[in-house]
Amino acid sequence: LVMLINDPGFSTEGPDLFNGRAMTYYGRWTYKYEEAARQGAEAVLIIHETAPAAYPWQVVETSWAGKQIDLKREDMGKSRVKVEGWITSDIAQDLFSEANLNLEALKQEALNSDFQSVKMPGLTLDTTLNNKVEFSTSHNVAAVKVGNKKPDEFILMMAHWDHLGIKEDQPGDNIYNGAVDNASGTAGLLELANYFSSIDTERSLLFLAVTAEESGLLGSQYFAEYPPIDLSNIVAGYNFDGVLPVGKTRDVIVVGYGASELEDILKAELDKIDKYIVPDPQPKKDSFIVQII
Repeated sequence: LVMLINDPGFSTEGPDLFNGRAMTYYGRWTYKYEEAARQGAEAVLIIHETAPAAYPWQVVETSWAGKQIDLKREDMGKSRVKVEGWITSDIAQDLFSEANLNLEALKQEALNSDFQSVKMPGLTLDTTLNNKVEFSTSHNVAAVKVGNKKPDEFILMMAHWDHLGIKEDQPGDNIYNGAVDNASGTAGLLELANYFSSIDTERSLLFLAVTAEESGLLGSQYFAEYPPIDLSNIVAGYNFDGVLPVGKTRDVIVVGYGASELEDILKAELDKIDKYIVPDPQPKKDSFIVQII
């Protein structure tokens, strides 16, 4: 399968398709691989374009080079597509030309709800991948402050504690520095835990430091699949991913603006200190993912 990144709504810019310019979960590369596997695909290539992906090709190169990390599955990955990859838009143009197809024309046709997949005649893919599988253990770290009135209801506060480590073949300073992403968020989580440790709260507080975020939200996924508490008892959640050192501001950007009732509480508190809410100025960068049901 050869797929485009993002949703049709990105191209139409209309709210009638998915979530308009803002990416939904169904536009992410992770979902595309998952759905391809469910449909029985042997291999998937996603066409990279900077605008709909919200990042340049260099990010793909960096993220997909070297070791790849995933959770250990009961089926040892047999339910995954055998080959998951990306190609540049230039390579995609060449592939479609080889099949006597016009990629740009097909992209326009794909905006229609009745569009069907198109075979690429005369093209086959043969590949051999030699992989070495290693197993290691990492940890999510959790702590609970029990509430005094509604102890079975939880407010989740979380941050990922991992970064990208080191580049082994890089001479000199080979550390991928992660002071902002996400030592700052982890420090903030610890400060909040310390602050609330001496304060009575109505609801219980769950402080969660997750691992392997940079490898695909794996620590968060593990928490969701094997939760230590009933997830339906989490009444609110806060995630701290990069506390940016930008100095004093009056505006507070809400990523996923309009999706949470917590905004009303935030606005009331901001009014007290003469600050105001600003909607996410770049919703297409998939910082907040909507899952349409």
